[in-house]
Amino acid sequence: MNPTMFHSIRWRLTASFTLLTLLTVTLLGILVLTLMQQTLERQASDYLKANAQAVARQSELFFQPAPRTVQLYHLAQTAAFLGDVQVRILDDNRQVLVDSGTPGKAEQVAWVIGGAVPAGVAGSNPPDVVMAAPMAG
Repeated sequence: MNPTMFHSIRWRLTASFTLLTLLTVTLLGILVLTLMQQTLERQASDYLKANAQAVARQSELFFQPAPRTVQLYHLAQTAAFLGDVQVRILDDNRQVLVDSGTPGKAEQVAWVIGGAVPAGVAGSNPPDVVMAAPMAG
């Protein structure tokens, strides 16, 4: 091989286009990965919020006339099992009334508080429910 061959315009063009293509593919990969991660996190958050609101509505029945912790515990355990999440039901003072326990080892946890009824909706507010799920780190 001739050492001047690597200094020719043909090699320089080939190397620059290869480097530009590699850089473009890398940047597009990072962009797509970031967008997918944001979309999945938003979907997981929406899922947790909807489930927390559903559990809050169901747990409202067990708060009258006084909180029935055994039934609330069973509800929290069932919701935790079905959603692979940790469920905490809070009282009016935002103190933990029942806790389903941890769903597993998680480096990151998404917390969603549900139960608030929008203004103008008839009826009392259901209790707050906190759901936590392991998120991919």
